[in-house]
Amino acid sequence: MTFVEYVQRVRLQKAERLLRETDDPVGKIALDVGFGSGNYFTTEFGKLYHTTPQKYRKGQDT
Repeated sequence: MTFVEYVQRVRLQKAERLLRETDDPVGKIALDVGFGSGNYFTTEFGKLYHTTPQKYRKGQDT
């Protein structure tokens, strides 16, 4: 794993935690963890978690 891949994973793991623990909008979470674009964040989140941030959050409600 490269350094860039490591940093990306840490950012996405923090975003995953924020999706579980807060009601902040996905766009705000994306910015909070260092993504400049919500679309790019959603794409990268999907690569790691195989779902969108919105669907991930809804799945945590059950």
